[in-house]
Amino acid sequence: MKNKKLIFIGEMSKKSGLKILRKPKFSDAVLLSHQSPQLMSNSPYQTIHLCEEGHNSIYLCDRDIQIICFPKSIQIIQENRELTEEEVYDAVTNFVLMEGKKVTFLGRFPHENVIRNNSKKILKTCSSRKMT
Repeated sequence: MKNKKLIFIGEMSKKSGLKILRKPKFSDAVLLSHQSPQLMSNSPYQTIHLCEEGHNSIYLCDRDIQIICFPKSIQIIQENRELTEEEVYDAVTNFVLMEGKKVTFLGRFPHENVIRNNSKKILKTCSSRKMT
């Protein structure tokens, strides 16, 4: 994980963990790809540098969720119960992964802007018969 960091918008406390203020948007990803969060004055972005070996443990205090980042995978857990797929997605979408100038984030297209394909389906029929 050479020069990799997780970036989120919120507050970081050593005692209570991370408090997320909002999810990153596409405009945040574009801004971060052109300018380092440390160079911005009054930046809302918080940075977590990822270890090259071992793991990083991140606690989301407002959701009681722990995210453990390994070099090639992540584990998302909550102490008392199994998380749903939607809860895991919600936890992961709070972060932007930055590797040098390359920025990666997970997002969803709004349902209203999805263009549906209304083309007619073409049915194909096949027949076969025995050759004699």
